[in-house]
Amino acid sequence: EGDYVATSRIINSTISKSELKDEGISHTLNMQYCGSTLYKSNLSRVRLSKVAQILDDTNLNNLANSDIKWEKIKSISHIGKEMTYDIHVEDHHNFVANDFIIHNSGAIEQDADIVSFIYRPEYYQILEDEEGQSLKGVAEIIIAKHRNGALKTVKLKFTDQFAKFGNLEDPDFGDFPTQASSHDNVFNNNIITRPSKMNDEDIPF
Repeated sequence: EGDYVATSRIINSTISKSELKDEGISHTLNMQYCGSTLYKSNLSRVRLSKVAQILDDTNLNNLANSDIKWEKIKSISHIGKEMTYDIHVEDHHNFVANDFIIHNSGAIEQDADIVSFIYRPEYYQILEDEEGQSLKGVAEIIIAKHRNGALKTVKLKFTDQFAKFGNLEDPDFGDFPTQASSHDNVFNNNIITRPSKMNDEDIPF
């Protein structure tokens, strides 16, 4: 009796076409009359089968005795033959399927406790949001999965010159100069900072 079926609308529709009323059905089921409340919750298949017998309804009887409510097939058309493949991709290499590049990393995501993404609108030439506010130098850290914490999107300041993230409210990086030569190191308080090479062209191999 642990298997339930959502049938309230079907039962109410069937009763409206029947000569029986809710009170008569409750009496036949040896239950106290409670109006249509009996059908507001999903019924077990055993009780639904009894209601189907009382109402003499084939549709309800099929629902009570079938694991699945099948929909009628409207049409069948021939689309020709296509080759199908069963391919195993080793490790975490990517592959192409139906003209889509598929990232073979599902197992990594399932095993990971935290999955996060970095989104920079400026990288995609999106320089303003819907309200017209500048998105230059703005990055979003998206926590998409966290087994032990909340899911959240955090906006940060991103300075591509140093490939560094900081609080969005910070005007700069303190005492660090705003410009740095690509050949010179910047010294400040015994800290060596080098410009980012993330936007440099890849070296061909």
